[in-house]
Amino acid sequence: MVYSRLPWIFFLLLGIVLPHKLCGSDSSEGPWETHRLQHDPDQNKYLKPESKKVEVFEREGFRFTNGNQPRNPQPQANLHPDKWEGLTGLEEEKRLGLITDVSSEKVSSPQSTWPHRVFGYLKLTFKDLNGEYLTCGGTGFLVGPCHVLTAAHNLFDHEHSYGWATTVLFYPAYHENRAPFSNYYGAALLVPNDWRKEIPGGVSEQEKKRLGDKRRNWDIGMVVLDKSEREEEWIGDKIGWVGILQDNSEDRLQGRPITLSGYPGDKAEASKQIEMWEMTHDIKSVTEETLRYWIDTYPGNSGSPVWSHREDQDLIVGIHSYGSKVPKSPLDPTDPELSYNQATRISRSKFDLIVKWMEHYQPIKDKLKYLIQSLSNNTHSTRHFLLIG
Repeated sequence: MVYSRLPWIFFLLLGIVLPHKLCGSDSSEGPWETHRLQHDPDQNKYLKPESKKVEVFEREGFRFTNGNQPRNPQPQANLHPDKWEGLTGLEEEKRLGLITDVSSEKVSSPQSTWPHRVFGYLKLTFKDLNGEYLTCGGTGFLVGPCHVLTAAHNLFDHEHSYGWATTVLFYPAYHENRAPFSNYYGAALLVPNDWRKEIPGGVSEQEKKRLGDKRRNWDIGMVVLDKSEREEEWIGDKIGWVGILQDNSEDRLQGRPITLSGYPGDKAEASKQIEMWEMTHDIKSVTEETLRYWIDTYPGNSGSPVWSHREDQDLIVGIHSYGSKVPKSPLDPTDPELSYNQATRISRSKFDLIVKWMEHYQPIKDKLKYLIQSLSNNTHSTRHFLLIG
């Protein structure tokens, strides 16, 4: 390339003078697809792929990553980004509201409790088939310095044929229309290739269901966050993140107490405020790819963390993705037609994919060092997220 013949100082000066934004079309970078977002030019980020390995701990029959829990991070903002205007979730789920022995509870101060402060509200914008912009709500949670895990259908929509989200904003510990830790733009959206696959026309209903179920098994996605130049730390370094757990044993998961925390739209509709709610119950059914439970959910809960206390910390075992039709009351676990709400289970292959995502998109703090490093290896420049504000 002609650029390789120019002194690197030229690019340094160019980077200082001209703003760069992460934008463009879909690209495939392994067993996933990356969608790069163009957004507010005041939001800047520089990320280096594969800069360090994520530490994975192995025990007999399960693996996990450690969370990061800084002590007493101080809220630095008190934004009121959204008055309630009937924001809805995209997910194809209905509330399962017939639990009688336990009920969901509002989280009173998520900014000051663990692990709630690393769970957050996702404000999602899509362009519909008429070219109009639609705003939706969902849930996500930090699993790294700039890595938010959520449901894939929050980022790429099949159900309404909207495709990729055009804008994603993450509000950690958002509650009662207040954003105690500000908000952060998504710079890149990641979903598995298996989620992006379209179901071909002309196939039988049985085959359509089989392909649809296979795709739903991969309903996980990641938002790689941007960072404002006004902040010295990435949001995960400041407020923390949770670890993820992959357990090979269905017996060890079956019946284990879990908590689901997120932003159900029905609660917001009732109070006219976006609020964090949660509910604890036990896992009723485990399959190779899913966890099923009788926990109330509603549109807006998609992407919610399903977490359990293991290894002396709170670890994510699944990502809430789908709800069911309301079953008959009372609930009878022996009923073969009984429906459950469900999470996408963090299986071995999904655990590996999430770790690869976190390793591939790592923040780097030394802007000058990274600029020189990336320019000296321009054969891989298309894979670098270089943003100089």
